[in-house]
Amino acid sequence: REGLSAAEFLETASRESLVRAIREYGEERRWSRVVNAIIEARGTGQLQRTLSAADLVTKAVGGMHAKQRIHPATKTFQGIRIAINGELEALAMTLPKVFRALKPGGVLAIISFHSLEDRIVKRFMRKMSGRPQHRGDHSFVAERTAYAEMVQSKAIFPTKEEVVSNPRSRSARLRVLRKLRHPEM
Repeated sequence: REGLSAAEFLETASRESLVRAIREYGEERRWSRVVNAIIEARGTGQLQRTLSAADLVTKAVGGMHAKQRIHPATKTFQGIRIAINGELEALAMTLPKVFRALKPGGVLAIISFHSLEDRIVKRFMRKMSGRPQHRGDHSFVAERTAYAEMVQSKAIFPTKEEVVSNPRSRSARLRVLRKLRHPEM
């Protein structure tokens, strides 16, 4: 999908690809309405410009509400960006490479801005530190090997002061890992 614009993606993606982008990657609760609106708008020119596409999504999700912190189209656009750029796949492939390049005693600090990114980072760090990767991980403790230690057991979030001075930091999560030794290959 290299070089594919958002407009091209919206005009040509299969229903399944749109659902994955908007429901899974964008985590949009009203994904079905958005997908249907996009498919209906194909060929009309509405998907060629960001503002008209944002208006289309806003109408599909029920409009802008006074108490909303983010624009109604933000989640949809985020999902489209993640899908086009293959961001989650790139992150999952990069983490082991970065960890291998790190010397024992080295620290890996990662800031994620989306819950799906954070889940990948968290599971990777838990795996490297010999901890269960998720609630359903019932592997035996003896089968798990610690190659690192989590410097902080939970994610670090921005302070209220940070969010006031830097609103984009509101969704940031920092996770930190210290490498103990190299994994056996």
